[in-house]
Amino acid sequence: MRKLRYIYGLLLFILVTKVSAQLPAEQNNKAGFRKSASGGFIMHTQGLGLNVYFSKFKTADTKKLFAFDIVSMKHSKEVKSFGVIDENAKGFVYGKLNSLYILRLGFGRKKILYEKLREQAVEISCVWIAGPSIGMAKPYYLEVFNTVGEIVQVERYDPEKHNLSNIFGRGPAARGVSEIKFYPGAFLKMGVNFEYSGYRSSIKAIEVGGVLDAYPQKIPIMTNSKNNFLYPSLYINLLFGQKYF
Repeated sequence: MRKLRYIYGLLLFILVTKVSAQLPAEQNNKAGFRKSASGGFIMHTQGLGLNVYFSKFKTADTKKLFAFDIVSMKHSKEVKSFGVIDENAKGFVYGKLNSLYILRLGFGRKKILYEKLREQAVEISCVWIAGPSIGMAKPYYLEVFNTVGEIVQVERYDPEKHNLSNIFGRGPAARGVSEIKFYPGAFLKMGVNFEYSGYRSSIKAIEVGGVLDAYPQKIPIMTNSKNNFLYPSLYINLLFGQKYF
C-alpha cells in the first residue's frame, strides 16, 4: 500500500494549495443548516471500507459527530499465491488463518476552520472521533484436494494439513461467517475534511487522516507471522451527502 501513502500526501498538498488563496476571515454558518448526513468509500493503507457520518451543530463552528465505519484490515505479510496444479484457480493468501474486518461506532467533533462563503469555495474542518472498535475475525477457507488428490473440497485453513501442494484455491467468500469471533476494542480517528460541493445544501468532500484501532489481545490473522493488537492506518475518505435545516 505504499502507493496509497504517496497519493495521500499528494492529495493533501493539492487541497491545501487550492484553498490557501480563499481563506475567509469569518465563519458564521450563514446558510443556516443545522444537521447533515453523509456516507462514502474509504481507502486506507491496509484495506477498504464504507462509512456514514451524522452531524449536528453544537456551536456556530463546531458540530457533534456520530460515525459508523466498517473496513477490512490486512496483515502486512499477506501475499497472494496461486495453486501449483491449476493457475486459473482463485488466488489465496498462504498462511492466512482469519480475515479481519473492523466495525467502528464513534462520537466526536467536527471543527470548522474555514467556512465556505461562496459556492465554489472549499470548507476546511478538522475531525476527531473515538469509540468502540469491534474486530471480527472470519475463518479463512480454501478449496483443497482430498487425500487421493482428485476431488476439490472446501476446508478451513489448517497449517498442519494444508500446503502449497494440496491447495487448489481460495474458498467461497461467505464461508465462515457463522464462525466469526469478536474482539472488542477501541479506536481514535483524526483527520482533515475538505468540503467542495458547488451547492450549499449538498456535501461532496474528501477527508484524509489517520486511525488507530487497539485491542486487549492479539488477533490471529497469519500463522508463522507476528500478529498485532494495534492497527494504525492512514485513510482517504470520499464522502457524499446532504445538509438539513
